[in-house]
Amino acid sequence: MKTTVRAIAIALACTVALGIFVSCKKKSTFGELLIEVEASVLPQSQTDTWAQRKAAWVQDVTNAQNDVGVLRKLLIEFETNIQYQAQKPYWHDRRNGWLESVSNAGSIAQLRDLLIELESSFTFSTQSTDWQEKRSDWFNRLQALE
Repeated sequence: MKTTVRAIAIALACTVALGIFVSCKKKSTFGELLIEVEASVLPQSQTDTWAQRKAAWVQDVTNAQNDVGVLRKLLIEFETNIQYQAQKPYWHDRRNGWLESVSNAGSIAQLRDLLIELESSFTFSTQSTDWQEKRSDWFNRLQALE
């Protein structure tokens, strides 16, 4: 009897602990997700100067936290350092409107939508081979941002 009660108590404790762990899982920030998508872009798809700026850019994104004004500039800087041939042909016509939308974004939700649009503009060969496996989770976490 004691063994059965003990087993039930352990199982219940594990279930509660797992539930707490899952429900307390830290939500991703826009900056973290921006850094993830940047890391997916292959070096040959970026400008020659990006390698020198990248580490400081990552730190700037991290430091920005939820500062929309700073994140707008950093998102534009990231896009500016993607080579045109790394993006789908329609991007050439869409880019100016996209840049204007980013410049006028007033919320994380607006930046989220613009990051989704930017990532969607990348050709398949722009990103690492494992990105397709990671993309769905990244996209879901990005969609959860408000």
